[in-house]
Amino acid sequence: MLVAGADDCGRGCVFGGMFICAFAIDDSKEGELRKLGVKDSKMLSPEAREKLYPKLIKMGDYAVVEYSAEKITLLMRRKVSLNTMEAAMVAEALSLLRERPKKVFVDSPDPDPRTFERRIRKFFDHEIEFVCENKADVNYPVVSAASVIGKVLRDNQIERLHKEIGDFGSGYTHDPRTVAFLKKNFDRLEVQKHLRQEWSTIKKNHAPAGQAKLGEF
Repeated sequence: MLVAGADDCGRGCVFGGMFICAFAIDDSKEGELRKLGVKDSKMLSPEAREKLYPKLIKMGDYAVVEYSAEKITLLMRRKVSLNTMEAAMVAEALSLLRERPKKVFVDSPDPDPRTFERRIRKFFDHEIEFVCENKADVNYPVVSAASVIGKVLRDNQIERLHKEIGDFGSGYTHDPRTVAFLKKNFDRLEVQKHLRQEWSTIKKNHAPAGQAKLGEF
């Protein structure tokens, strides 16, 4: 039976896009994922993720959907929640798989996973069994595999952005390097292009300068 896992990457970052990966594999091969040492991407080093990535994309089918920082900003201004965006991305990623899985395991950002399943079904009306759970990326290897693929692609994007606009660290607002970079470089248009402008930390700490620049896009 074909099963799939779906997970997000870069959800809480203030820089760059948010990624959703759907990874599908025959359930008879799930044991192979465990033997490879597949775990939630946050539990693996960058080197371990890079080694797993080529093996995973050969083992199963996968699809990745990205919402850019600009798109996230636009949708947030339209009062679309991040969880609704993520549900739409899960639905899109599943629709891009070569074959429709019978069962899909999804890491739920909603405290009540049933709420997230309802969100997904608004965008995906095919007859598929969903198993939405908190910490699914830890509990199910097929979700962990999706997590690893998404994380590698997200890390690659961050590397490209570092080369393009400068080293801003991880891009999370708890990172001192990110905070220092924003204080020094926020007014640069090439920086603002890659920022999620509706993030509360951006609006709180940088809104006056940012609002003047937003009209120039």
